[in-house]
Amino acid sequence: MNPENLIVRYGEIGTKSEPVRSKMVKILRQRVADRLKYEGVKFETVSVHPGRIIARKIEETEKAAETVAELPGVSSVSPA
Repeated sequence: MNPENLIVRYGEIGTKSEPVRSKMVKILRQRVADRLKYEGVKFETVSVHPGRIIARKIEETEKAAETVAELPGVSSVSPA
């Protein structure tokens, strides 16, 4: 079974107040999407869930995981 989703976890952002956390998570979600586009990795969506960001229907999960892991604010990335 080949994983096609990517779970992105963030750490420090989770300790912020609700208005600040919401804003920072939206920015991080957009940066994840932008980085995937920049690297030429095809994906369907990047969405926010409590405590994590999920990128769905990714073609190259290993390449995507390596590039997204380099983004500031990302604690860990796992293909799923």
